[in-house]
Amino acid sequence: IIIYVGSALIGALVSRTVVYAMIIANLFLAVLLIDMFMAAQWRKSLTGRMGLRAVALLLAIPGLSAQIIANKIGATETEAAAAAKLDERFLAKVQACQKSTAAAALGQLPTSFIMAGLDTNPAILQFTKHNVVASGHHRNDTAMADVIRAFTLSPDDAAQIIGARRIRFLVICDGSYELALYARKAPHGLLAQLRAGKIPLWLRQQPDVGPFQILEVAPALLPPNSSQS
Repeated sequence: IIIYVGSALIGALVSRTVVYAMIIANLFLAVLLIDMFMAAQWRKSLTGRMGLRAVALLLAIPGLSAQIIANKIGATETEAAAAAKLDERFLAKVQACQKSTAAAALGQLPTSFIMAGLDTNPAILQFTKHNVVASGHHRNDTAMADVIRAFTLSPDDAAQIIGARRIRFLVICDGSYELALYARKAPHGLLAQLRAGKIPLWLRQQPDVGPFQILEVAPALLPPNSSQS
């Protein structure tokens, strides 16, 4: 039990390690299932016997029971992702955004600090000389949080982060699941405003680079307390 509790606590902090807690839990589950099947034999009614065995089977096959629950409470995917799967035009944009050649083309911009999605930043690091705030493979939770906040906070609040991080270019792509989620979750955030055509004064629209939309930060026009040093 101590090992299970310890594994579960670690799994709560690092999701990849939760598998160890699940393996240990299976040992306890096996004993429980045996007891349930044995108890079912002593039930007088057929309904009671079959019902208890059905519960035991659902416990033994968590994937099946999880799917049943998911079907009852609604789809597990976000509406944006589900709609995207049905939209061939969006899928074409996804493929364009994920191409290494597309990220490499960003090298034509002056080398600088770039604010882009966590899923896009690894390719920017690999194929260009630009600096990014964070990417999905990083462990810097503060920097990763800044990326998310920059896209989901109001333009004025996002400017504080962008100014403090000395960002020169915002790079966004219409074929990003990540950015689609940000826009959906924060309809009044910076990204949603940009996609609605509402560009704050401190950003300047630049020519697109492949599938990427480029916005350059105008430091002199940043709101108070967010000027770049």
